[in-house]
Amino acid sequence: MINSKRLPLISVIMPVHNGEAFLTDAIDSILKQTYTNFELIILSSANTSTESLEIISNFKDSRIYHIRRDANLTYLPAALNHGIDLSKGEYIARMDSDDISLPHRFETQIKFMEEHQEITIAGSYAKTIGRNPGITMRHPLNHEEIRASLLFHSSLIHPTVMMRKQILNELNLRYDPTLERTEDYEFWYRASKVVKIANIPKVLLYYRTHEDQASYKTPEKQAVVRDSICADAFGKLGIPLSTDEKALYENVRQYRKLSSPEDLLKISEWFLKIDNANETSKVYNQKALQKVLSQEWLTYCRLSLKLGKKVKKIFWNSIIRSWIKIDLKTIGRIFKFYFLSSAK
Repeated sequence: MINSKRLPLISVIMPVHNGEAFLTDAIDSILKQTYTNFELIILSSANTSTESLEIISNFKDSRIYHIRRDANLTYLPAALNHGIDLSKGEYIARMDSDDISLPHRFETQIKFMEEHQEITIAGSYAKTIGRNPGITMRHPLNHEEIRASLLFHSSLIHPTVMMRKQILNELNLRYDPTLERTEDYEFWYRASKVVKIANIPKVLLYYRTHEDQASYKTPEKQAVVRDSICADAFGKLGIPLSTDEKALYENVRQYRKLSSPEDLLKISEWFLKIDNANETSKVYNQKALQKVLSQEWLTYCRLSLKLGKKVKKIFWNSIIRSWIKIDLKTIGRIFKFYFLSSAK
């Protein structure tokens, strides 16, 4: 039994629009957590479907607080901020209405946060279900590598995240309410400058991929936010991107196919420019930045093998290869690259 007089340690914030096909499983996955001292704040939009509202009302659990969002909270970031302000927990946990949290998620994250008091925001690995199932989504684990990785990608999986509310309040850290999309990436980028972030190397959530996701429906709105982050990040490095470099950035960020091995050389030269600029500006930890750049380099070389055997030579001759941190996973990636390149 839940002690109603005890404040919840975790406040779970789940925005809901529609998605009635997945909503029951999402809510169930929270209510069936092995760690039970939490509140689930469900924020349904003003135009949420009748079916979704009925699903929410059918759950009879005292830990659920259902709040209807008014017109002022149309954009998701404003709704998330509202949820944070209303929350009673020491920790804020994010959850989406189409994903599934594994039963031990909260138990694992609370243990991690208590053992790592320096960490304010912690995400985890996730595994995809739905449109592209079975892919394990991994991001860098430690703060410095997460910061460096944010140059190119959002390095946390939003619905896996747990955050310390007291630190968010002390630093007035909230989502940008003016954004319609990509509010998480912008928040991680801004927060990474003032708090420590980590990822737990365990799959704690099943992440659903489907055609109704924002990344499929409004890529142009996401691009506006990414362009802003890109301009700020490379400006602080002291190397604002030229038109050609902006094209390289888009290639790397989206892992676009290249037309020739010479394009791969351009990426190598640009990565070296980034590394050299950071030696002067010291925006990022140098070793962490080099590790991120080397992983991006290895990934891009693997994706470019169809361009011919010259790719293998470009990879092995680049200084960037010497930055690769050798571990079991990376050894496997290099071996696979070498095997595939030798077969060309």
